[in-house]
Amino acid sequence: MRPISPWRLIGVGGVLEVVGVALPMLMVVGVLPSTWLLNGVAFLAGISGLFLGYLGVLMLVQARRHREDHPEPPKPWAQ
Repeated sequence: MRPISPWRLIGVGGVLEVVGVALPMLMVVGVLPSTWLLNGVAFLAGISGLFLGYLGVLMLVQARRHREDHPEPPKPWAQ
């Protein structure tokens, strides 16, 4: 199984954040009915979007720090 890239996590988190903002906005305007289930879905989408985006950023920082601490050795044929 291939690990998920940090950029994909950030993208999924961003989409969930947009859903978490759009659903309540549509409920306020009156396009969607305001129900407990829809409010819960909007809340969970916002929270999980924040979590996944934050996790993706942390993975990017960790990869960058690992790359700075452990540079690749020079290739013997590239001298």
